[in-house]
Amino acid sequence: MRQVFIAFDSAERAAPLLTPLLQDNLIWASDIPHLDADPPEGAVADMNRLGIPKEVQAKVMGQNSARLFGVTLN
Repeated sequence: MRQVFIAFDSAERAAPLLTPLLQDNLIWASDIPHLDADPPEGAVADMNRLGIPKEVQAKVMGQNSARLFGVTLN
């Protein structure tokens, strides 16, 4: 899957389960600055609970988005 990205927020519990399989194509979405936006801590807590490695979490929580939009992370 080179051309498809799947966005999920903290309320979507199935997406973290797919992280090992789709780690290069999942993007965490926050809906910030909306008042009902989910903070990233919920998604990180779910991934920690599932034992998803930190390097995979880094992809899902930012690196994949940067790659999609052509942004360089420091």
